[in-house]
Amino acid sequence: MQRFIDKTTITVYPTADSSNASKDIHFYYLKRIQDVDSTYTDATDLPYRFVPCMVSGLAFYLSQKVNPQLTQTMKLYYEDELARALSEDGSAASTYITPKNYYPNI
Repeated sequence: MQRFIDKTTITVYPTADSSNASKDIHFYYLKRIQDVDSTYTDATDLPYRFVPCMVSGLAFYLSQKVNPQLTQTMKLYYEDELARALSEDGSAASTYITPKNYYPNI
């Protein structure tokens, strides 16, 4: 699975068996509202899951100039949103693929 800014691609490697169960794929997706501009010139150039992180990061940097007493709170929000966005790329399950060791009669 590859997650890009504007699309997600999934590569499926079918098995060689002949059962009907292996011929279907079921997946769930979330469709987002598209940008209102038809040329997409005002869209942010980052994945959707990083938008809250970007907003809290901007709030953190603005608080340093405008309202310094909120800087520490905004920094905590920013770090929390960044950690959440980075963790979405990973998988909760560990996957280990190990080739089968085959040693013919030596």
